[in-house]
Amino acid sequence: MTDVTHSRRILRNVLFGLSTWIVPLFLGLIVTRVVVRSLGHHDYGIYALVLGFIAYSFNFSIGRAITKYLATYLAAGEIDKARSIISATAFVTLSVASLGVISIIGLSNWLVSDVFTIDAASQADALSALRLASVTIFVLMVTQIATAILQGLHRFDIYSNIQNANSIATMVGNLWLAINGYGLVAMLWWNLAAAVMTAALAFFTALKVFKGLRFGLNFDSETIKTVAKYSAGVVGYQVAANAFFLFERSWIIAKLGAETLTFYVVPMTLGLYLHGFVLSLTMALFPLASQYDNDPRKLLRLYQSATKAVLFVVVIIVTTVVTLGRLFITLWMGPEFGDRSASLLTLHIIAFGLAAISIVSFQTAEGLGRPGFNFRNTLLGVLVALPVIFVLTDVMGSIGVAYGRLVVFATLFVAIFDLEHKSLGGIQSRFWLGNLLRFGAASVCAGVVQRIVVSSLTPTWSAFLLAAVAGCIVYCISLWLAGIASDEDRRLVRRLIQREA
Repeated sequence: MTDVTHSRRILRNVLFGLSTWIVPLFLGLIVTRVVVRSLGHHDYGIYALVLGFIAYSFNFSIGRAITKYLATYLAAGEIDKARSIISATAFVTLSVASLGVISIIGLSNWLVSDVFTIDAASQADALSALRLASVTIFVLMVTQIATAILQGLHRFDIYSNIQNANSIATMVGNLWLAINGYGLVAMLWWNLAAAVMTAALAFFTALKVFKGLRFGLNFDSETIKTVAKYSAGVVGYQVAANAFFLFERSWIIAKLGAETLTFYVVPMTLGLYLHGFVLSLTMALFPLASQYDNDPRKLLRLYQSATKAVLFVVVIIVTTVVTLGRLFITLWMGPEFGDRSASLLTLHIIAFGLAAISIVSFQTAEGLGRPGFNFRNTLLGVLVALPVIFVLTDVMGSIGVAYGRLVVFATLFVAIFDLEHKSLGGIQSRFWLGNLLRFGAASVCAGVVQRIVVSSLTPTWSAFLLAAVAGCIVYCISLWLAGIASDEDRRLVRRLIQREA
């Protein structure tokens, strides 16, 4: 395969990864506004709680074991081992997913009445929603088997198309239901239907792309141990993060009410989109880190190149939201959200900005076969955050909970330097100091320009867009003048593009 072909393939993968963020972003902004107004602040709080339960309870990414080992086995021509690891991972995934469904259904009454403390008038709908969520979780976990195969084969184009189709179908369906006055249970039924259709599409394409793929019991105990050992760390950090996510939402509902949760989670949407955006850009980093496990020099260059690219995106987005956030959320959701959610939006975007920067080290650790490293740091962050939330909630309300979430992500950010020390030949002090100065100066320049522009105009969407664009232009010019794109960086990008040569 020629270098040109490699370049086109990687560029295509990056663009498709990018599309998994852009398409849901614009559609999601519209759908969120309509759904909140249709359900009302109280019911939307319950809806957000159940959606969080779907995303963050038993929905573990056990399928990542397939992504890690599939490319290695296929490159070595060991087709039988590749089939074996897929079948073993599918077996483990189905076992955990089944346990999840049984557990959620069995505990649903207790969760609704005692944990989430849903008011009596809403408990019937909440109970139905939670049981629907358990089935949706099962479907999503099973789907991960197929999508992990696609990622392990570097078919991010197909993976992205499937993700886009799922996002569009789910949001368009919810939009139609909201406009026509349907409630949260109907929306969750549609979410389940969309998940089933996505699963069917994912398995159909996986079977088509991986010729000779078969599922069965063609694995031994050693393969199960391999999957279990790798998945233990992945499941571990997901359990810690998911438990915190569920605690956060149930804590707000119990202490402050479902309506407060709405004003908390809506601004968090932008943080989640930022995190998803960076994740989509770095999808290829995970399998690459596995390939460079025995080449520390290439691994370090890949790590630095990816980190700088992530910083470029994250810093300007965080700067823009911090500077223009109140105007944005007021225009998007209305004056009440501007008053009650603007400060939360600032805290959320800073927290998720730190999380997004940490994705590179997170992916690198997993690619090196060290998911336990991520588990330790996530658990530590959660343990430190809990007392912060307990103390600050009574004093600051939902702002105190947001500070707790910031503590979790700040812990993951600090862990970056531990990973560098243990796996990348030492803390990259010079790299971080240089980028802190360059990106920091560019951020300040962009923020000042955005503030000047928006304060000179009537607060409208046009003013917001003009200020945002002006800030981005100044940001890019500042980084160019600071020499952020060195000759070495350009060489690193070219080598990254040709990595499969």
